Amino acid sequence: MSFLAPLFLLGAAGLAIPVILHLTRHERGKPTPFPSLMFLEKIPFQETSRRRIRHWSLLFLRALALVLLAAAFARPLVQQGSLALVGGQGPQELVLMLDQSYSMDRPTAWDEAVTKAKETVAQAGPLDRVSLISFAETPHILVRSTTDHPRVLAALDTLRAGSLGTRYGPALKIAASTLEASSLSNRRVVLFSDMQAAGWTPDRDARLPEGSSLELVAVGEGDPTNLSLSDLELSRAAIGGRDRVTARARVVNHSHEPRETEVTLAVDGTAVGTETVQVDGMNANVVEF
Repeated sequence: MSFLAPLFLLGAAGLAIPVILHLTRHERGKPTPFPSLMFLEKIPFQETSRRRIRHWSLLFLRALALVLLAAAFARPLVQQGSLALVGGQGPQELVLMLDQSYSMDRPTAWDEAVTKAKETVAQAGPLDRVSLISFAETPHILVRSTTDHPRVLAALDTLRAGSLGTRYGPALKIAASTLEASSLSNRRVVLFSDMQAAGWTPDRDARLPEGSSLELVAVGEGDPTNLSLSDLELSRAAIGGRDRVTARARVVNHSHEPRETEVTLAVDGTAVGTETVQVDGMNANVVEF
């Protein structure tokens, strides 16, 4: 057993104060006025008294209550043994990683991921600290290490799937830095994604701290339809004394079913054109702007 705030245990030392005061306190006699002592004989007198504790059971119960109060403020943490199985491992540092890539932009994947992420937050204890990271090609930490769980749920409601690819490595690095900054010993990462294999590139730096756990929650199973943008080519030509730029994109269908989709060309974040393209199963097609 360990304590998250062991300095509060010093409060238990205060139990000795009332006992010491009780045993050392002496009653003062009340002076009585007397007109004259000239006719009284002076006789040496000595009195000793020893105070004793009579109600040991009552003293024990009061002291136990104060000890338990100090221990509660010290926040005991059971990490091993049978008590740990009953009471859990104490507060945890929980990091949620939500995939926002283009392949998640379908109800069977995105809605399932958000629902399961909310369920994970709902299962967290009141002292658990939760972080939320959304990622596609680049990660974004939306909520960092908070016990305000409704704030995490509200952030999940604002998210939508994007149009970029998947990269797991940068998001794992952000999650690792969040866990390393935590003082809690129970650290856990939960990844919600459709597990695109192309999104993983071996990276030595994408490692979680020792003792951390990583849980993979696969979503969107049973709907393998997936498109990707494999190439983008820009060509310039002079027409009527003015330069004209043509953009050609190659769209690949990774499923066996034909797929029709809209492709949007954006320049500096501003959409300048949208085209519809039909792609046969396990084939590719070129869309031109």
